Amino acid sequence: MLFFTQPIETRKEFFRKLKFLIFSRIIVITVLLGSTIFIHLKENSLFLEPYLISLYAIIVSTYLLNLLYILILNRIKNLVSFAYIQIILDLVYVTVIIYITGGIESIFSFLFLLSIINASILLYRRGGFAIASLSSIFYGGCLDLEYYSVLPPLFGQQPSVLSYSASEFFYTIFVNIAGFYATALLSSFLAEQVRKSKKDLKEKEISLNHLEALHENIVQSIESGILTLNNLGKITSFNNAAQVITRLKSSEILGKNFYEIFFPHQNNHINLNNLSKRFETFFTRPNGDTLILGFSSSILRDKRQNEIGKIFTFQDITRLREMEEKIKRMDHLAALGGLAAGIAHEIRNPLTSLSGSIQVLCDELVLTEENRKLMDISLNETKRLNNLITDFLLFAQPERGEKKN
Repeated sequence: MLFFTQPIETRKEFFRKLKFLIFSRIIVITVLLGSTIFIHLKENSLFLEPYLISLYAIIVSTYLLNLLYILILNRIKNLVSFAYIQIILDLVYVTVIIYITGGIESIFSFLFLLSIINASILLYRRGGFAIASLSSIFYGGCLDLEYYSVLPPLFGQQPSVLSYSASEFFYTIFVNIAGFYATALLSSFLAEQVRKSKKDLKEKEISLNHLEALHENIVQSIESGILTLNNLGKITSFNNAAQVITRLKSSEILGKNFYEIFFPHQNNHINLNNLSKRFETFFTRPNGDTLILGFSSSILRDKRQNEIGKIFTFQDITRLREMEEKIKRMDHLAALGGLAAGIAHEIRNPLTSLSGSIQVLCDELVLTEENRKLMDISLNETKRLNNLITDFLLFAQPERGEKKN
């Protein structure tokens, strides 16, 4: 039972091979036996000669049997067993054909080889050698029965074995049996190689699908926008992050030109080949928000390193640029503050000298009451200016707090 239950391949593939076997059998029987009948009719005009009637019966029964195969094929659960049954019945038919067409002198002994090849294709090495063994039994048994006169010659013909010696007779059987096993060995080897190649191809296809899925997941999971272009500048892919950043769906822009989306007002002046590897552009979302997008480009190549387009990665750098502008303004203000502080220091020094000089003059000179008031006003104003400068310096350069352990 091991022969009839071995797992070979998927049911769909095996079902397709069985259908091919059925139709090829019909074609072979029609061509071979039909041509034999045609040649015989040209030599002998008797349409209902017993020899031809037997060939008619084989052809008709083959058609009917294959019609039955087709009708019940969809209902068969164990297709492997069904394949063995078909091929074994083929061996029976081939044995009958050889017996009818002259036994050892029949030209149809090669039909055993076709059955062995079919078995190797369907059932691989085990099936090929099993059918080769059965072919040897059927062929050798038929000729042995004919040699020992157990099977009488048909249609009043003289026994064909009479023209052969025993050594020639059994040598012919041996050569054919050796051919059966050689055919089984070669055809099963080729079938096994094909099966192995298909298995390897399927495994590589599965691995490739896994890699493609992983690649797709990686691309879609990256937070940076990624898009690819073909050599015509058409957008061929647009990942999730790109859709989030631009608020555009991939279905809306796939197949469109890159410059139509990201340089809508400069399409007559933009050449993708002239773009630097890093560049920035303004982009307006469908809701009217304006963004600054930073792009990085590289060449997209195939497995043979041929250039097939470009790949762009981009990010929304609007907030970054806003922060940079704020920092620039703060640096500018800090520079102005430093300059003002320096000017204030330069103003304070003359004020100190001026205040000291006024005080000396007040102490050494004899002043009228009116002049003394004027001197006091000058001293007060210099003090007020000095206080203003002190307050300005505290604002421009605040004192740093001391660190506490």
